[in-house]
This record gives sequence, C-alpha cells and structure tokens, in this order.
Amino acid sequence: MQDDDLPATKGDVRAVKADVDVLKTDVQGLKTDVSNIRQEMATKTELKDFEDRVGIVFCRYQGQIEHTIEGLRADMDAGFSRVTGTVDSFIHKLETYGLESAGAPHTFDEHGKKLRDHEARISTLESRGAPPPAGTGPGPV
Repeated sequence: MQDDDLPATKGDVRAVKADVDVLKTDVQGLKTDVSNIRQEMATKTELKDFEDRVGIVFCRYQGQIEHTIEGLRADMDAGFSRVTGTVDSFIHKLETYGLESAGAPHTFDEHGKKLRDHEARISTLESRGAPPPAGTGPGPV
C-alpha cells in the first residue's frame, strides 16, 4: 500500500489544521498589506484632479512664458536696430572720410606750392631790405 491510501490519524489532522492556520495568518497578512497599498495609491479620481490642477497651472505659466518671450523678442529687435543704425552711421562716416581724403594729396600739394611761393616772396623782400607789410611786424612799444 502506498502512503496516500492510509487513513489519516488525529495527529495528521492536527498537523494539517496547523498548516491551514499558518496559511490563514499569511492570507490575513497579505490582505492587510493589500489594504495598506490601496490606501497609499492614488485613485483614478485623485489622478484626474491632479492632472486638471497641473493643466491649469501649466496654462497660466505658458501665457506668462509666451509674454516673456515676446518681450525678449521685442527687446532684441530694438537692440539689433540700434546696433544696425550705429554700424550704418559708422560706415557712412568712413565712406565720407574716404571721399574727403581722396582729394587730400592734391590739396597738400597745392598748399605746399603756395607755401614755397610765400617763402620765395618773403626771401625776395628780405633781400631788398623792404619793411615788412603793415600789421605783420612788431608794433609800437
């Protein structure tokens, strides 16, 4: 005969009953753990409420962020316009200076010729012993 075919004794029944009591205690502990987890977890309604609140806050800040971005864009455009205007003015001055200085060598040559001519006339007058023209020499003391 096999062991499975033998009749159960009171001792066997007590051992099985003890095992069932242990299982009952374990199941009760599991039920308590599941209950605690459920209390800690958010419900679908709580998640939806939280999502709605986050959406409202996001919309509020999104408007502020867009307003700030537009303000920064306007400030940058104004700054760019000022820089562009300054650069344009500077380039105009450089172009004007370039045009004015293009004739400078000719003007310097003309002034040099006049200066040499004046020096020659002064030397001629000084060699003749002529008095200096009125208003150029020392006045009465």
